[in-house]
Amino acid sequence: SFSASNSGAQPAIAYGGNSVKKGDNNAMLISIRSATASPILHWRCRLPETEMTAGLIVSPCGYYIVGGGASGSCYIWSSVSLSGRLLRTFKAHYRSCTCMTFSDCGKYLATGSADGMVHLFSLMDLVDMTSPNSKRNVSP
Repeated sequence: SFSASNSGAQPAIAYGGNSVKKGDNNAMLISIRSATASPILHWRCRLPETEMTAGLIVSPCGYYIVGGGASGSCYIWSSVSLSGRLLRTFKAHYRSCTCMTFSDCGKYLATGSADGMVHLFSLMDLVDMTSPNSKRNVSP
């Protein structure tokens, strides 16, 4: 996990295609300390979809990064490892995922979609590999 409070740095997520190689779609989580200092890289990965229509968000605890794609699928990565280990892929909607947010307590993930639906998921059900939901798609 990362903490911006210790260094005074502002965390930022950057993602998008690489102009050098077509289809090279990467994301990274960085902290920017100042205009003159180099940013600190906390996490990076190759995105499973070229269009992350709901963007990428960091959980309130700082341990997870969640993205929502044009396919309606959502992806959860561990932010603890620099390599961007994908923990879970689940089909949240049948149309493009357009928005995501965490509840104030950080226990729930809400997703919205072009299908007109809003779904609420337990974050622990999504990331707990011992949960019965870990073997199949997680129901909202």
